Amino acid sequence: MLTIPLSAGCLVFGSKQVRGFFLSHWFATTSQDDIRRGLASAIALVENSVMVIPEGQPVPAHRAVHAAHLAEAADRGGKPLLVF
Repeated sequence: MLTIPLSAGCLVFGSKQVRGFFLSHWFATTSQDDIRRGLASAIALVENSVMVIPEGQPVPAHRAVHAAHLAEAADRGGKPLLVF
């Protein structure tokens, strides 16, 4: 697992943010049966529209800077997807 040191002061007094989550630790420490049940539960939530995954926003590669700004926006909807 990748560990990136980050002091609490950076989060409290600075402008650093921690976003997202990583499943690698969960997959490494969870039984196969629990993984199957968890994934089946998540898939069922999406299938029943209880949980909605926003569609990505295609952005032409020449507008990569704009895509980076979209990725940082709080209300961006789906992730920007660079189109080459």
